[in-house]
Amino acid sequence: MSNRIEGIDLARALALIGMIIVNFKLILGSEGNVYLHYISASLEGKASALFVFLAGVGIALMSKSALRENDHKRLLQIKNRILKRAIFLFVAGLLFATVWDADILHFYSIYMVITLYFINKKLNYILWGAFGFGVLYLCLFLFLDYDIGWEYDTLEYIGFWTVDGFFRNLLFNGFHPVFAWVIFMLIGLWFGKQDIRDERFLKKILFYNLILFISTHVISKALLLFTNDNNTLVNELRYIFGTESIPPLPLYILNGISISLVIVSFCILLSNKYRNSKVLHALENTGKMALTFYIAHVILGIIPFYLEYAPALGTFPLEFSLIYAAIFSLFSILFANIWLMTEKYGPLELLMRKISR
Repeated sequence: MSNRIEGIDLARALALIGMIIVNFKLILGSEGNVYLHYISASLEGKASALFVFLAGVGIALMSKSALRENDHKRLLQIKNRILKRAIFLFVAGLLFATVWDADILHFYSIYMVITLYFINKKLNYILWGAFGFGVLYLCLFLFLDYDIGWEYDTLEYIGFWTVDGFFRNLLFNGFHPVFAWVIFMLIGLWFGKQDIRDERFLKKILFYNLILFISTHVISKALLLFTNDNNTLVNELRYIFGTESIPPLPLYILNGISISLVIVSFCILLSNKYRNSKVLHALENTGKMALTFYIAHVILGIIPFYLEYAPALGTFPLEFSLIYAAIFSLFSILFANIWLMTEKYGPLELLMRKISR
């Protein structure tokens, strides 16, 4: 019997589909039915946060037995493997950033390097580390100019390929800045170090974090109602009270952490209960190839629209964007299940594993 926790792959598939929906809507068009708009908008920033969270869980699971057995040699091998994967993702991400400004891979690689420091730390230490990054990021936001480099009308970052622009984007005000987003990976590491095969633990995590997720939304909406003003200081507070991912401030971070914990706990419970479900198995296979499909959804799904319909980008109806995202997701699921009939890993997953041996 495999020790793999299939629910993790199911959650990764859901994160992938969520990201496809968000990015297709962003590029093709987001104006349409108000209810569809609200539902799809709720995915923004959450799918990516879930991806990062799951990476932390994966690092915890990779290292768990070595830590339990106090096997320093094997732990060092695992750290080296993770570091090699981080380097691979950094290089791949920078190459990908030449065609996709919102790339997450080069950010992701830095989160991994930071998380390596916490891999053998106690649970409370990991939580305090995550809290420390949250405080650090909030201080940076309050004392530095977050808007430097941004053209918000086009979501373009000016000066990304300069030294100061690159590091400012990477650490502070890019799409997924390290000092804020590493928190998701650290909380994923904390979660993965728990006994996530214990259904009582999972149900408790699901219940309390569902309450936290709803509470952060309610608190955010209430605070925003009380700060409806044109005053500059009040506008800064509105950023802090929001749950949007740009900028990634405390309520957004709490929102992203709580929904990630809810989804992953639910997916593990669901996979455990319906082990023979063909639908869940198909989605789990898709989750195993998330890196391949992350690259493919831009190269095969978005770039052809740039080439054929560049002037019309952003003007397609929301309904079209969502249908196109659904079709692309279905083809991804089909391809994953055909591919994994003969191969153990997806194309890019296999390349990364060979490089990081």
